[in-house]
Amino acid sequence: MHQRAAVDLVITDLYMPGIDGWRFCRLLRSPEYAAFNTTPILVVSATYSGEDAERITADLGANAFLSIPYDPPVLLARVRALLEKRSPPPTIRTLIVEDDEALARLLRQAFQRHGYVTSVATTGAEARRLYREHKPEIAVVDYYLPDMTGDRLLKEFKQPGSSTVVIMITGDQNPERAVQLMQDGADDFVRKPFDPAYLIGICQRARRQRALLRVEELLEERTHQLQESERLFRTLAETISAGVYIYRGDRYIYANSAAEAITGYTRDELLKMKVWDPIHPDSRQLIKQRTEARQRGDPVPSRYELKLLTKTGEERWVDVTASIIRFQDKPAVLVTAFDITERKKMEAELLKAQKLESLGLLAGGIAHDFNNFLMAILGNISLARLEADSPENLSERLMAAERACLRAKDLTQQLLTFSKGGTPIRKLTSIAELIKESAEFVLRGSNVRCQFSIADDLWPVEIDIGQMSQVIQNLIINADQASPNGGTITIRAQNVTLDEGDVPPLKAGRYVKIAIEDHGIGIPREHLSKIFDPYFTTKQKGSGLGLSIVYSIVKKHDGHITVRSELGRGTTFTIYLPASGEAPTRETPETARTEDTSSSRGGRILVMDDEEIIRDVTRHILERLGYDVALARDGEEAIQMYRDAQRRGRPFDAVIMDLTVPGGMGGKEAIRRLRTIDPQVKAIVASGYSNDPIMANYRAYGFDGVVAKPYRIEELRRVLHQVLTSTETANDVPPSGILQWPDAPPENREPKLSS
Repeated sequence: MHQRAAVDLVITDLYMPGIDGWRFCRLLRSPEYAAFNTTPILVVSATYSGEDAERITADLGANAFLSIPYDPPVLLARVRALLEKRSPPPTIRTLIVEDDEALARLLRQAFQRHGYVTSVATTGAEARRLYREHKPEIAVVDYYLPDMTGDRLLKEFKQPGSSTVVIMITGDQNPERAVQLMQDGADDFVRKPFDPAYLIGICQRARRQRALLRVEELLEERTHQLQESERLFRTLAETISAGVYIYRGDRYIYANSAAEAITGYTRDELLKMKVWDPIHPDSRQLIKQRTEARQRGDPVPSRYELKLLTKTGEERWVDVTASIIRFQDKPAVLVTAFDITERKKMEAELLKAQKLESLGLLAGGIAHDFNNFLMAILGNISLARLEADSPENLSERLMAAERACLRAKDLTQQLLTFSKGGTPIRKLTSIAELIKESAEFVLRGSNVRCQFSIADDLWPVEIDIGQMSQVIQNLIINADQASPNGGTITIRAQNVTLDEGDVPPLKAGRYVKIAIEDHGIGIPREHLSKIFDPYFTTKQKGSGLGLSIVYSIVKKHDGHITVRSELGRGTTFTIYLPASGEAPTRETPETARTEDTSSSRGGRILVMDDEEIIRDVTRHILERLGYDVALARDGEEAIQMYRDAQRRGRPFDAVIMDLTVPGGMGGKEAIRRLRTIDPQVKAIVASGYSNDPIMANYRAYGFDGVVAKPYRIEELRRVLHQVLTSTETANDVPPSGILQWPDAPPENREPKLSS
C-alpha cells in the first residue's frame, strides 16, 4: 500500500485473507498511513450485520457500512454520497462528568470541535440521568464529585453488556488510585492538568482498542458458530438416507456414509475422484450442459435425475438437488442424492404392465376384426361351392370373398403402419392440396363443413402422400364423429420456425404446422393420455386404430402431434412436419408414364417362396397370364435353378422372390448372388412385410419391381409388364445403392407392434 492516497474511496469486505476489514480500517486511520486518514471507507459484509457491526466499524474509522446482499441502487447512492463528501461523519455521543464548570466548558468545546455530540453533568446524579437518556459511546468522569466519587459511576457505566468507553480524570497524584480504577474497568486514566487534545487522543485510542477487543469477541463467536454449524451439518449428513456430496471445482471435498452405500466407493476413494467419475456415461452430457449453462448465467433447475455407475458396475438412479453453499469458508456445491433405483424399476414394471394391457387390447381388436373378415371369406366360399352350377351367383360370392380379403389386407397394412420399423415412401410435395382433397373427400354427404386457412407460401414437405392423406382423413373423421349435430371444422396450415425446446421433442428448425379444430363434444381429461393407444375408443362405431395410425405416421415422418381438448368446447389436433428447403416438382399428364397392362407378352418366370400354398396360387396366376413358371422353395434352390436354366440355354425372363424365408436364404441374399451370376437379371421382390425398408427402396437392394402380399392378379400383371418391358435394370443404379448394400432388418424376424 502506497503512502500517497491513490484512490478516492476504499470499499472493503470484513472477511479477507491475511487481514480482516476491521484491522484494515484501523490501519488506514493510523499515523503510519496519514495520506489515507481522510479517505472515505465503505465496509460491506455478508458475515456480520446489525448495530454492533456498524458501531465497531465506525469506531475503527469507517464512514459507512452495508450488509450483503444489498440492492445495487443503494450501493451506488452510498458510493456517490461518500465521493461527494455528502455522507455525514458518524456521530459519537460523549458524556463529560466534571464539577469544575470552567473545565467542563473547555472540554465540551474541544470535543464538539472534533465532531462529538457532547453532554455535561456536574454531579453524579445528573450523570446517571444523562447516561440513561443518551447511552454515550464515551464517558469522561472526574473522580471527585459533590455527591459521590467517580468509581461508583465507573462500575455502573461498565455493567455487563455495556460498550461505553470510560476515561477517568483526577488531580490525585496517588499512583494506587490509577491502578485501582483500571482494575475496576476504566479504559484509561488521565491526571489533571492536561491538554484537551491529549484527552481526545486518549479517547480515540481507547475507542479503537475497545472496538478491536469486540472484534476479537465477534470473530470468536463467529468461529464458534461455524464450528457448531459444521458439527450440526455433519450430524445431519451422517444420519439422513440421502447421499450428500460437496465438491469444489472438479473434486469432491466431502461425502457422507450414504454416498458410500449408493456408489460402493469408500469415502477416501470418493475424495480422490473427479466429480464425473462415478456418473454413468449416459448422464455425463447432462452434467456438462448444466455446467455450461451455469457458466453462461442461464437459469439451471436445482433438481434433476441422473444415473450413477457403482464400483461394481451396477447402474443406479438418483434424484439430485444441487445448491451453492459456503463450506469451510469458501464457495462450494452441495449435492443431495436420493437413491430412486427401486422407484425406476417399479415405473418400468408399471409401463410394461400398461404396454401389456395395450397389447391385450390390440390383440383382442385384431382377433375381432379378422374373425369378421374370415367369416365373410369362409361364408362366401362355402356359398360359392353350393352355387357352382350358377355362374352368376358364383361370381357374386367370389367377388364378396375378394372384398373381404382386401379389407383384411387393409387392416394388416394399418397394423404395419404403426408397427416398429415402417418406412414411409416419401416424395417432395406441397401439402396444401392434399389437405383440401382429403378433407373434402371424407366430408362428402356430411352435415359438417370445412373452413380452410392455409398460407399461400406454405413450405414444401417430404411425405408419403398415401400415409399423410390417411392422417388427414382419420383426423377429419374423428372431428366429424365428434360433431353429431353438424358444425364447422377449421383447418389451419402455416409455416413456423421453432427454437430448441419450443415443442418438445422437436429439434430447432422450420416446420409446417397443421391444426384441425372442431367444436364438438370434446375428450374427457382421463382419456387424453390413451387416445393414441391402438384399439382404445369410446365410440360405438370405429375400430380404435385411427389415432394410433395417425400418431405412428407423423412420428415416422420426424414430426410431432399434440392434442388439446375441453368437454363441450371441442378438440384441436396440431401436427408439426419438418419443412424441406427444396421446391416440389409437379408431374404433368405429358410426363406421366402409362403402360398397357391389358395383356402379357409371355416368358419364363421363376417363383421363389417358402410357402407351398403361395407357390401354387402364384403359379396358377402366372400360367393364366400366359407365362411358363418354375418354382423354388428358398434362395439356394432358386440360384441353382437359375444357373441350370442359363446352361441349358433357356434362361428365365424374370424372378419373383419372397423376402423372408425362415431357416433359409431369403430374397435379400439371393438377389445379391444372382446379380453376380447375371447382372441383367430382372427381379421382383414380394413380401408380406410391407413395412420393410427393402420394400420402400427396392432398387437400392437390387430389385426391379415390388409387390406387397396379398396382391391381386392385376397388380402382379402390371408389375411384371413394367419389369419385362423396361430396358433399365437395378444393376444400373449408382454404387451407393446396390454395390454398398444398405443395412436392413434381419430376414428371419417377427413383426413388432408398438403399443
